Amino acid sequence: MVQLATDADPEATRAVRRAGDHLGQVLAANVNFFNPDAVYLGGILSTLEPFVAAVRSQLYESCHPLATEHLTIERAILGADAGLVGVGLFALQRALARALGDAGGTGTHRFHTVVSPRGG
Repeated sequence: MVQLATDADPEATRAVRRAGDHLGQVLAANVNFFNPDAVYLGGILSTLEPFVAAVRSQLYESCHPLATEHLTIERAILGADAGLVGVGLFALQRALARALGDAGGTGTHRFHTVVSPRGG
């Protein structure tokens, strides 16, 4: 599907846009409630411009104007690997918490992770 959409196949592009519309609708509720500064899109679909454009369009259409006035909507730096890296970091945090005596995962030890691009 991704290759077809990359090659501008009309049916694949429509499917990718529909997926972006659906994600944008779900994200709109979160943006309206939490009013974040940014929304970063990761995963393989985030590499496709029709998907990103559909999410962005749906957010601007469905959110309160004040929630999107300064909202940044862009691809995550890690792109298609964002989910994999996130799961890896979560597993690492859990392992470190257990090693430090938080075997129940109660959160008495908190870890904050910063992922930056090479050289940054």
